[in-house]
Amino acid sequence: MKRISESIKHGITGMLIGSFCYLMVLMFQNNSFDVNKFSIITILIASFLTGITSQMIGNEKICTGITYLIHLGSTLIIFFVTFYLNGWITNLRSLTFMIINFIVIYIFVWIGLIIWNRLNASEINKQLKKMKHE
Repeated sequence: MKRISESIKHGITGMLIGSFCYLMVLMFQNNSFDVNKFSIITILIASFLTGITSQMIGNEKICTGITYLIHLGSTLIIFFVTFYLNGWITNLRSLTFMIINFIVIYIFVWIGLIIWNRLNASEINKQLKKMKHE
């Protein structure tokens, strides 16, 4: 039961991040994407699946570098299937555009997660120091 709840938690976190990224792409693109129910649903599903795959990161049974590569590869596959299903990859130019977008978004998401984790760690350390001095 704990595994299922952890998977759901990671999946929902993935959906939150994926939804935010999708909105940012829509905000900065030149109306090159059709926004419809199908595209929104596929992005949510892809983001949920990506969130679930992130559970392997930090697994002590697998080398850390390997888990990041597996996550990158699985995320790449999940989203390229999504891009294809939505008709966003129609030629070499659109494929190149999608690859560049994917890499940029992937990097920004990781930078955001690193900053988020450092801020959380800093806050926890402050609280622990405060408790220690009381």
